[in-house]
Amino acid sequence: MSTRKRSLKTLKTRPDAVESLVCEELTSPRALTTQVLDHLLAAHEVVGGEVVDWLRGKLAELESYELDLLLSPLFTPAFATRVRYEEALGKGCLDPTEVDDLIRRLETRELSMTLLHEGEQIEEPLPQVVLERFVRLAHLDSPLPEEALQDSGPLVPEVRCYLRDRAWRRLQSRRLVPSLLQAARSMGDDFPEYMHFLTDFLRSYRPRSREQCVTFLDNLAQAYKADLEKHRSGVRSFFNQELQAAYAGKWSVDGDVVTLHERMIAMAEALRKVLS
Repeated sequence: MSTRKRSLKTLKTRPDAVESLVCEELTSPRALTTQVLDHLLAAHEVVGGEVVDWLRGKLAELESYELDLLLSPLFTPAFATRVRYEEALGKGCLDPTEVDDLIRRLETRELSMTLLHEGEQIEEPLPQVVLERFVRLAHLDSPLPEEALQDSGPLVPEVRCYLRDRAWRRLQSRRLVPSLLQAARSMGDDFPEYMHFLTDFLRSYRPRSREQCVTFLDNLAQAYKADLEKHRSGVRSFFNQELQAAYAGKWSVDGDVVTLHERMIAMAEALRKVLS
């Protein structure tokens, strides 16, 4: 028996519980977003008060690819949704064949979706293409790195969800798991937030060693500092002098941008210090 299969059995993933959670999420009411309304206008010339009647009358006539384009903004698993599945996945995951079986079982349920718009409720069969896309993007078959399973500390659901990202499963990243987990855990209650930061960091910078992590984190902090300084001073880069003149004096310092930059700088420097 392979190490992965042995781990799955030991870690007690509960496929039935996963199925219940996925079913609940798929059938939860969803309000039409601006992105969906914009697509209806651009692709189907549906506007204003026509939306509800059009969906009730035309949705069933759309091709699979059209349904996917229209409904994907509503049926893409958010991080908070995937975290919910962690209570059923534990430290294991589903096999790819179990994901296929899950999709088939959900299809036999003939689920309905509920769309909300301007006080109206639209009940329609859940398209197969939407169901399958949602389940695939939930990454229920993404295993945790073995190096993370060997860690003696607790892995809360948010942290496990981040560790399922493929950025952590690259060979070079797996070698860094013990060091990076220890560094993030040393941040106390901010452990999950630092894991989010490190997931993005690994995906973007692809460090191969602890030393590269230190160097790249320093580079990242310096880049954020330089960008923040430009933002505070109102300096912007323009490809056209006339455009620069037109916007002169119209830039404001966005408090949210400043806060985000300062937080990124603090996190990068804190991790660099621990890893040095």
